[in-house]
Amino acid sequence: MDFTDMTDEQLYELVEDAQTELGRRQTTTVFEQKIGALLDEGQASGVIVQHEDGEPWRPRMGQHSLRRLGNHHRHS
Repeated sequence: MDFTDMTDEQLYELVEDAQTELGRRQTTTVFEQKIGALLDEGQASGVIVQHEDGEPWRPRMGQHSLRRLGNHHRHS
């Protein structure tokens, strides 16, 4: 980006917008990490059941059947 033709006001606005976006991304990352840790803890304690590949599909009935984003399994 060429900043030489931008006014001070435009530069301050750009910096503010960039900080806002960076904060949003960091918040999203932290939230996803916390949810992942919670799911790991729930699965380790047996409160959240991790289904295996080939297990018949059952609709989700609550928080006990949650799993981490990207953790997929196939249904028979």
